[in-house]
Amino acid sequence: MQPGDPFCWRAIGVDGDRSCPELAAAIHCRNCGFFTAAGRALMERPAPAGYLEEWAGVLADAKPASAARTHSALLFRLGEEWLALDTAALVEIAERRRPHSIPHRAGIVSGLVNIRGQLQLCVSLHRLLGIPEPASRGAAAEPLHARLVVARGAAGTWVFEAEEVLGVHHFSAGELSQVPLTVAEAQRRFTVGLFELGGRWIDYLESDALFAALRGLG
Repeated sequence: MQPGDPFCWRAIGVDGDRSCPELAAAIHCRNCGFFTAAGRALMERPAPAGYLEEWAGVLADAKPASAARTHSALLFRLGEEWLALDTAALVEIAERRRPHSIPHRAGIVSGLVNIRGQLQLCVSLHRLLGIPEPASRGAAAEPLHARLVVARGAAGTWVFEAEEVLGVHHFSAGELSQVPLTVAEAQRRFTVGLFELGGRWIDYLESDALFAALRGLG
């Protein structure tokens, strides 16, 4: 075998008997021009029949899965209804405290609450979404798991009371179902779709529409 023959490095090179006359100058086959040329020819050889088509199909099939949008949302309960709000709008979850009423303000506005030393407007999503509120809002009557949810939109920060906060859940857009006509009109107005979790149906709220409705209350 001579230098430059196919796979000469295996026979007379560093992987063979080392009888190649080029080794004295090259020290190692990877420094030899014949080895470099063989490697270049290997990389530039035509692809086997069907190879390019096969990989084109694999990549095309993989694209929708990788492009599938995943949502991250906070799950909470208002009355008997379970809802989800995008975590991008979430600031924090705070211990429940009774809002201080604002003179001449009623309706959706519940009052002001102190959040980390700052007074924030507390609103009632129950009233905005048409969900019945608990019979009493007294501190002693509130369930153990009641919390304040602090959320922020483009036009400001709002706080609302929730009877229970379940935590953060991730789901894909494909899991969303259309909003049925049985959902109240006020609630349907702010709902993107519904998804099922643990045997319960959860309304995924449209945060932009929700904040737009609250914008005039600040």
